[in-house]
Amino acid sequence: DAAAAGVPCVVSCGIWPGVSALMAAEAVNKLGGTGACERLEFSFFTAGTGGAGPTIVSATFLLLATKVAMYVDGELVEEEPWLDRQVRDFGEGVGEHECYTLDNPDVPTTAEALGIQSCVSRFGTYPSF
Repeated sequence: DAAAAGVPCVVSCGIWPGVSALMAAEAVNKLGGTGACERLEFSFFTAGTGGAGPTIVSATFLLLATKVAMYVDGELVEEEPWLDRQVRDFGEGVGEHECYTLDNPDVPTTAEALGIQSCVSRFGTYPSF
């Protein structure tokens, strides 16, 4: 409706999706620009809810019921969520944590805009399940 009315509509403007895509674009730009990066992985980690408990819980349940869109070798594929456990290092003070695939709209938009062949998003939480 917004497009038909000529009204701009800005979506996905939070930390994720949103800022994470801007960070990815900056990194790809530093590597040489569009097409310079073959693989991108978003990894997120949270511990606690920051006072947003009901929102976090409802968003998590929605994500767990949504297939994960990812790019694999240039093809957009969908898989069941919370698969493909990977351990990621979030640096000093946070350390290594298990992360699992969950959907993130930054994946297809970033892959398409930046010419990335393989792109996926993973999330981890503490305590682990």
